[in-house]
Amino acid sequence: MNVTFDKVTTDGGLQDFDLLLDIDRTLVINSTDEKRAKAILNAIIGLDEVIAGSLTIDGKTVEEYIGDQPVVSVFGYVFDEGIMLSNLTLRENLLLPYRMIRDKTADDNFDEEIVAWFKFFKLEADLDSRPDFVNPALLKILGFIRPLLFSPELLLIDNPYYLLSQEQRKAVLNALNQLRKDHKMLILSTDDDFTKGFADRTLTL
Repeated sequence: MNVTFDKVTTDGGLQDFDLLLDIDRTLVINSTDEKRAKAILNAIIGLDEVIAGSLTIDGKTVEEYIGDQPVVSVFGYVFDEGIMLSNLTLRENLLLPYRMIRDKTADDNFDEEIVAWFKFFKLEADLDSRPDFVNPALLKILGFIRPLLFSPELLLIDNPYYLLSQEQRKAVLNALNQLRKDHKMLILSTDDDFTKGFADRTLTL
């Protein structure tokens, strides 16, 4: 997958920006300028609007590349802080996109899939809790699980180690090393420990 920024300006902070990303399997962007690196991820998934220049994926506009598929089937975004809606339980937060993309009669499959992902990430949690009452690190790891429910073509991951303890970092690193076999990944990391321990290709901005 080739992602090309050609003189791109976005409302998220990129200005006349040029970059070619060749994402074969795993590419880590290592940058001290976190805002600019985050703007790259946001532009790809459409969270930031491109107001000048062109952004293409394999020669197509993002809209053309996605086509009629749900966005979450193409791009899975893992936010640095595991953003969730505070007025919903953890279960409801995870179910919201699940029900939008899948037939509602598939709810029975949800619990089975969640149990499998919890085991995969070595995670324990009360899904009836609300986000304001759980550890932020838990929300971060749930932020990995949410997009993985849809097996996206490309995982966009913002600072995978942020908020995590050393033990949680080991669990996430092990999980990502398994996931990289089947998922392309574009990862922003300001953490040198992660970059050195995981990246097979690194782009330094």
